[in-house]
Amino acid sequence: MHLNTLARIIYKTSAGEKELVFEPTGGIINEDLEIRSEKTVLITAGLLKMMLYPKQKIKVMKFELEFSHKYAVTEKIFCNGYQSWTDSREFSTWEKMENISAFLHEMTSKSGDYTFYPYSERKGDLHGFTYTYIKGETNTLIFYGSLNERCGYTIFQHEVSQNRFRVIKDIATLEYSEPALLIDLFASTDREERVFEHYWRSWEILSRRREPITGWTSWYLHYGHITPEIIYQNLEHFHTQNIPIDVFQIDDGYQKATGDWLNTNSKFPDGMKAIAEAIHLKGFKAGLWLAPLVCVKDSFIFGEHPDWIFNPDGEHPQQAGYNPLWGGWYYALDFYNPEVKAYLKKVFDTVLYDWGFDMVKLDFLFAPALTPKGNKSRGQVMCEAMDLLRELCGDKFVLGCGVPLGPAFGKVDYCRIGNDISLNWETKWMKNLHIRERISTESTLNNSIARRHQNGKVFFNDPDVFILREQKNQLSPKQRKTLFIINHLFGGLVFTSDDISRYDSQTLNLYRKAFPHRTKEIQEVKNRYPLFVFQFSIPSKEYVGFSNFSKKAIQTDLEPGLYFEDDTIVKHESGKIELGAFQTRIFLKIRIKPGYFIGSTLHIFPGCEVEDWAINGSTINYKLHKNNAAKGTIYIGGGKEDFLLVNGVKIPVLEAGGERFGMVEV
Repeated sequence: MHLNTLARIIYKTSAGEKELVFEPTGGIINEDLEIRSEKTVLITAGLLKMMLYPKQKIKVMKFELEFSHKYAVTEKIFCNGYQSWTDSREFSTWEKMENISAFLHEMTSKSGDYTFYPYSERKGDLHGFTYTYIKGETNTLIFYGSLNERCGYTIFQHEVSQNRFRVIKDIATLEYSEPALLIDLFASTDREERVFEHYWRSWEILSRRREPITGWTSWYLHYGHITPEIIYQNLEHFHTQNIPIDVFQIDDGYQKATGDWLNTNSKFPDGMKAIAEAIHLKGFKAGLWLAPLVCVKDSFIFGEHPDWIFNPDGEHPQQAGYNPLWGGWYYALDFYNPEVKAYLKKVFDTVLYDWGFDMVKLDFLFAPALTPKGNKSRGQVMCEAMDLLRELCGDKFVLGCGVPLGPAFGKVDYCRIGNDISLNWETKWMKNLHIRERISTESTLNNSIARRHQNGKVFFNDPDVFILREQKNQLSPKQRKTLFIINHLFGGLVFTSDDISRYDSQTLNLYRKAFPHRTKEIQEVKNRYPLFVFQFSIPSKEYVGFSNFSKKAIQTDLEPGLYFEDDTIVKHESGKIELGAFQTRIFLKIRIKPGYFIGSTLHIFPGCEVEDWAINGSTINYKLHKNNAAKGTIYIGGGKEDFLLVNGVKIPVLEAGGERFGMVEV
């Protein structure tokens, strides 16, 4: 792995501006500064750490590394978006990223990187944050990733037409008078799974030992119109139907004003402690939504404590964004202010220990790091904000949202990794205005797939909710099922907002087929947009899946063999299958052997529901997972005998299509 390339630093001293270009592994020294490099070469990877030692006060205007790469037309470039909601996917080399439309720039630009990254809008000019890779037709990646965003966001800039690739640190105008880390970079060329294994290990992030969770949240059906009655009704539905979710979460709409988290509005006269207690009585963990680092003008804290608002120029409070549901602009709190820290401590102590909530969803976290604070970079501010929030939450569950992901690594238990879903496939007007953080089902599905490598490594991925209901949405049945399957395949936190009492029997049984929720081992994803092909496994079982994100049917290849799909043993011989518009199909690879599990109709990924399976001749004993929730049929391979003894019950062996099997009704 070759890390040798060009490094460039532009800086100012009292004597004027200077530019130095040098080989990064050799470092450089002059009368103003010294830059030392530490290079570690591994078998298929390399580490490069560069330290700055100023001899006087200097102001850095630019620091970057420049590489050469001859891009091939067939290569894909992964660009990790600025924060949770930013579109993140593999781009083709001929695509371009367009700046947000000037029409809405003032109101919508602050949630993205538009205010500090210069979009060229040229084809092949692509960029992302924290890590990137170039992928050819094989499963081998050319990978670069930051190991430290505390010293400034790391921006990876691809310029395809110039066959050039830059690693840029977002530290412009910062002053240095003490030794400081400039960059800590990981690079590798290897198979995809090995690259990410080594990359996450190099971060040295302490695992918080959480598990994947499922749940319900109030937002995507009721939005801000929640009431205790709505909450209690939905809570009762989950309880009476014995749906084994983990968390019941209350979203935006309970507070008097955004920022005043301890003052509930008139719809919640009994407060939130009663809500948490009711959730616990039904056997679920209680979750609550907060946006702890922002407030609106109508809030008590804005009116009474204007000095709590971050004011970068001393005259104008930092606008963090525009939300019409909150009545307009919202503002970033200065969490470095000791009074703000004390207020936040009181909020979290009350929510977590007085009211008794087990999990908090913390939203709009990007807000305090929109501009550098004092002599701290955006990346440093964001990392220190995440440090504070983790400290305040202790060992309670934290779901991060609207946050740059690098600073969230290892700081939250669960994290949103995609846009808010839409109640249709795409919000076309937002797409046409080039809003990368737009409300979009297709975009968040792309993010779920593209950011899959983080799931269970630096946190568990939250792909946002799925929708199975027919009411109050425009997603087609196949679009709803694709969203449902993709979320459960790639997500570590999987929630819905549906009123399950409105489900018909078929939809309710489909929902039940998601339990238990288990982490899948993703072997390979082939991005042939709008077609995606997935190879994955759940212990002892292998699957292949196909998703069509197009409104047109697609034919694709499936290796001939025996499979189980839905409720059918498929002897596939043609080599071709068809996917309808927006359809997802999952195939379990099978071998029909006496006493072996073939498939079932109990789970969207057949076999997930099986906890134990033992074979002794024609006698089979099995145990289902405690969270199995669906009714259906288990298919078991048959031998020469006319029956199988399954959990002490004789099951006749049938023959169809030349295959012998038994069926157990559960």
